[in-house]
Amino acid sequence: MLLSIFAAAVMAFNLNTADVKFYHNTKEESDFVLTTTVYEEAGGLLKNRVKTQCTYDKANQLISKETLRWNTVNEEWENSYRYEFSYSDKGYTIIYAVWNKNVRQYVPAKKTECQDSIMDDALMVTTYQWNNQSNSYETVGTPMLMHQDNFLYAGIK
Repeated sequence: MLLSIFAAAVMAFNLNTADVKFYHNTKEESDFVLTTTVYEEAGGLLKNRVKTQCTYDKANQLISKETLRWNTVNEEWENSYRYEFSYSDKGYTIIYAVWNKNVRQYVPAKKTECQDSIMDDALMVTTYQWNNQSNSYETVGTPMLMHQDNFLYAGIK
């Protein structure tokens, strides 16, 4: 029963979006993606939809990926969310922050720490959720040991 409801929902979604076409414009420098803009075709015209901006450190590691959404009313790009990446000898950390219009800045939401394990090709992964009352990250669940696949996170080596 649940499977048939899910299948019907997926089919309805696909039928409603079958005519929607998206186009991507990517700007690169030295084989690194700097920006990607997604356009939606509507009435024979391309309309702004989403833009991502990437920055890298001197070691050519991805340090931030910011997503902006097009505001059709104001006709301008608006901040949406951002990933921040930091690296150490033992692994890396990914921080996810969302744009808060009221305070006009990114506010923390989630954090993931990935540290090399003593086992080959394994990572110890710990996830955190931001707690507004304590103004700090709190662990979600228990740390997990995961197989490391170099292709999971683009730009992270």
